Amino acid sequence: MKNRLLPVIFVLAGALAAAEAPLIRVDDPITKPKVEETGALLEIEAKNNENLKGTPTGVLAGLIADRDKHYEWIPSTDTTVVSGGADFLDAQLSPDESVLTILERIGGAGKFNSSRLVFVNLLNEKIIRAITIGERRLTAFDFVPGEAAIIAVQAAQKENEQPDKLLKINIRAGQVTSESSPLKNPVRSVAVNASHCFIVCEKEDFCSMYPTDNLRDSPQKLRTLIPDARVALSPSGRTLLLYGQKRYELFRVSGGTCELLASREFDLGTEPSWGMVADDGNMVVLAAPSGKALLFAGGVVRVLEARSSGIGAYRPSDRKLLLGAEKNDSLSLYTLPASADAEQTVSPGGLRPHTRFRNFRVFFLSTPDENEMILIDRRGNISQLQAKERRWQKKLVFAAPK
Repeated sequence: MKNRLLPVIFVLAGALAAAEAPLIRVDDPITKPKVEETGALLEIEAKNNENLKGTPTGVLAGLIADRDKHYEWIPSTDTTVVSGGADFLDAQLSPDESVLTILERIGGAGKFNSSRLVFVNLLNEKIIRAITIGERRLTAFDFVPGEAAIIAVQAAQKENEQPDKLLKINIRAGQVTSESSPLKNPVRSVAVNASHCFIVCEKEDFCSMYPTDNLRDSPQKLRTLIPDARVALSPSGRTLLLYGQKRYELFRVSGGTCELLASREFDLGTEPSWGMVADDGNMVVLAAPSGKALLFAGGVVRVLEARSSGIGAYRPSDRKLLLGAEKNDSLSLYTLPASADAEQTVSPGGLRPHTRFRNFRVFFLSTPDENEMILIDRRGNISQLQAKERRWQKKLVFAAPK
């Protein structure tokens, strides 16, 4: 009797389990995560566009300009800021100063993202190309000198199981041409010279060096004593600066080797976000948001700014430094290392035409005998500034739609 009941018990158990399990239809589509569309990029077919107007042969702007399209752009909105603004994560000036490139986040902060790279020809003030990298969250990038290419940092996204890694992007083709192996930790900082890409990742005590011609190669590792380091290169790419809140290290870069030049301890009080080193390593500037900006030169440390905004730019030809300050969101001009006192200070938003959003990035132009700069604010406006003795001048290169 007992053995006869066993099949009945198993049948009842199976029936109950089936009743509890949800029904799955074989024709139900699998729901894939989607990136929310933010901002807008309109590409208009225009065979006779003016993207090459005023652009000499051989400069990067001429090499990457799309000759068949006209672009209209509305930047994505940064939802983390009450007053709005553009959702920009990085911007870089090309080594030949012909192209300004902006990295825009699509989809919003804390969400599933795509990324957009917008290329502006500074010789004629036109958007000459835009690249959308779908379902990839790029956070920073740098140009590869001598190539129409950039190396970008990709952050992990759980929605499509993309890992932290590096991408090399051919600008003309608009395609990823090389990818590193997945990284163990998120990238904190990146800098690129003609032969190598240098990165520092979170929770790592070394700087990784990848050859720019093949990111799949295993990187060389340069040990550092700096926790949570950032990386910067001198204008020529021959001197490497690793820096943090309490120490910086300098290395002479030659091909794939790095020789330690100096290691210095200090206390900036807070973590710096911007660093600069001269080619000979004799001058270093570090700036921390809401903290100090310090000049290290000739064995002496001097305070340039007590409340820095954490942005700056350096022109090596005449040792001019442009440094951002929190007060009135101003920019100050210095000649290094002669003086720690600013020669001129201006609040760009107050210059006409007025743009009242905070400064995002600033770049020096190497115009002979002129102190000219390119400024991007957090609304997405791009301005050209010129430091005049009596009054600075300002011209809008790109006015963000209101």
